[in-house]
Amino acid sequence: MTQNLGIVYAYELAVTEDIFVRPGLQFQYAERKIDPSRLSQVGPGGETFPWINAEFPIEQYKKLDASASAMVYSDFFWTGFTLDHLVKNDVGFTDIESPLPLKTTVFGGGKWIYQPVVVFGMSKVLRWPSCTVGKCPFSSWI
Repeated sequence: MTQNLGIVYAYELAVTEDIFVRPGLQFQYAERKIDPSRLSQVGPGGETFPWINAEFPIEQYKKLDASASAMVYSDFFWTGFTLDHLVKNDVGFTDIESPLPLKTTVFGGGKWIYQPVVVFGMSKVLRWPSCTVGKCPFSSWI
């Protein structure tokens, strides 16, 4: 059984009129329980066996964790990072220490605004080039 409860806080700061920074924090309480009587093993032929060694020194744990993030963005781009598992917790059900490693996520992107191309007085929209055998990759003009 798993239960999670978290709270998130984010704030927006204007760096310029068009560029913003949004830092954020998340705090999470997690509770995990294991019921050894509900565990089973699957054999090589697909048959199910009851768990033979169902002794766990720890059958539940309650932990706090934290995450931090920041994002810089405008109308045309965004970039940022997230750091998860800032609190080192043992999340195993055995006597062997099993901490979650720090998880880092970096992200970014941008808007691509395309304009119609005017050729000989006619407005055409450039489509994404498609490449097939014997066909020019830029022949996908409408």
